[in-house]
Parts: sequence; C-alpha cells; structure tokens
Amino acid sequence: MPCVSGFDFLKAFSELRTKHEAYADCSVMMVSSSEHPEEQERALGYEFVVDFVIKGRTSAEELSRKIETALGR
Repeated sequence: MPCVSGFDFLKAFSELRTKHEAYADCSVMMVSSSEHPEEQERALGYEFVVDFVIKGRTSAEELSRKIETALGR
C-alpha cells in the first residue's frame, strides 16, 4: 500500500472497529510479501485477521479455498 503499511492499517482498523459497531463483524486476510514468521504471528494476533497469505507462494486455487473458508462457505 503506498501510504501506510499493512500493520499501520491493522492498527487503524482495530481502532475503527471499537468505535463503529458496523465493522465489528469484518474480517481481514493479510496478503504480504514478507516470509518472516514473526510478522505472520503479529498479524494473526489481531482477532479479526483470519489468515496470512504470502504473495507468490499461494496458488489461485488455494487462495480461492482460503477466501471461501474466511467467508464461512
């Protein structure tokens, strides 16, 4: 993202969720080029982050399955 990092977004979204009930049921699937396990742990530490996908490491089919799972289908 050109203006903020993914973690900046997660922090801001976390704050937004506490202020606006409409966002309470929203989930996030983090897509990153980072392969660092500590960044994956950090992202998944947010209760609304349902998955962490590494760019270029996930096939279209696997990504589709992950999205279906996240949507509860």
